[in-house]
Amino acid sequence: NATILMLARNSDLDEAVEALTSFETQFNHRYHYPVVFLNDEPWTEEFMHGVSSVISGQAIFDTISSEMWGYPDHIDQDAARIQIKEQGDRGIVHAGQESYHHMCRFYSLKFYDHPAIQPYKWYWRIEPGISFTCPINFDPFAYMSREKKRYAYAIALQEVGSTVRSLYRVVSDYKDRMKIAPSRYWDALVDPSWAPLPIRWLLRLAPYRDVYGDEWNLCHFWNNFEIADLDFFREDRYRHMMEHLDKLGGFYYERWGDASVRSFAATLLLKAEEINYFGD
Repeated sequence: NATILMLARNSDLDEAVEALTSFETQFNHRYHYPVVFLNDEPWTEEFMHGVSSVISGQAIFDTISSEMWGYPDHIDQDAARIQIKEQGDRGIVHAGQESYHHMCRFYSLKFYDHPAIQPYKWYWRIEPGISFTCPINFDPFAYMSREKKRYAYAIALQEVGSTVRSLYRVVSDYKDRMKIAPSRYWDALVDPSWAPLPIRWLLRLAPYRDVYGDEWNLCHFWNNFEIADLDFFREDRYRHMMEHLDKLGGFYYERWGDASVRSFAATLLLKAEEINYFGD
């Protein structure tokens, strides 16, 4: 009960065909998993025909509603657009693109409830323009189900700090307020401060710091290749955390990325043994 998900635009046709051809060659020609294509605009016949011709599984095309792809009611849209423009003027990566902010919010707290995704338990996210350089001779979905894994990543990177200046602090505060005991993966994201207490009280005022002065090292799971148990995202504890972050407005007033948000959620809410690194 699994699907591949590609979020794309009609203009991404060439990059989508390139990615799917690679994916089919290295993996899916053996398993024929369906591919769900989502877009915030109607699909063209050219796009649908182009990608359908290179995949071996069912192609499912759907659009994203304005409720899922757009400003929530609690966001001051005029203030958000001013912030987005200022972020773009400062050269923050993708931050000047309104649609990119919508995408980060959609992937953080909406996509798993989309009607086209709702029937599935497992999903594998791929992006237009990516490539798979070697054969994948096993089924990652079957592996994760058998080994009781719930979230998997293939690459860990450093986040662009200017996009997430307040994110770690608000997540850390949420962890403390909810009395969540994080996994060892959380510890790997945090560099503890060894400064004396008075200095630590000053450090907590800086970006990427928590109330104790400890610092997020900006490491995160790059989720463009993530494989996950969608039921994890649908659990009350994940929804509660995402709703809390959403109300703070950081998807728009800053440019909180879905990869960093997902990394914090996984390391806080899952056991370490439920997270898998596909290093091969």
